[in-house]
Amino acid sequence: MKNHPSIQDNRRTLRRRETQCKLFAAAFVTLIGEIHKEDTQSRRNPSKTFVSNPTRVAKPTGAISKR
Repeated sequence: MKNHPSIQDNRRTLRRRETQCKLFAAAFVTLIGEIHKEDTQSRRNPSKTFVSNPTRVAKPTGAISKR
């Protein structure tokens, strides 16, 4: 009964799931760390945010209106 094939298969799948879960958790933690790092960098240096320079964004419309 100890070495029943279904029990062995269950142990194998459990080990595989455990390693997959650990890998996923590690990837998740690194991803959150990267996001947090970029967030702190953007706070220190505002030029790295998505809207880098509002005046630069408004220039093309001003050029069109000047014509």
